[in-house]
Amino acid sequence: MTRRLLGKIAAFSFAATTACGGVAVHAAELHVLTSGGFTAAYKALGPDFAAKTGNTH
Repeated sequence: MTRRLLGKIAAFSFAATTACGGVAVHAAELHVLTSGGFTAAYKALGPDFAAKTGNTH
């Protein structure tokens, strides 16, 4: 899979679980446990997420 596709999958997964969860979670630091297949996507998306939200990855 390409990095772009992995990024889209990770973003969709995050949005889907956030929207379906119904519970707002606020954290100063975010810890994510995934399979190694998503590592590239989280490394690509993490800095932008931290800059926009103030939460670290």
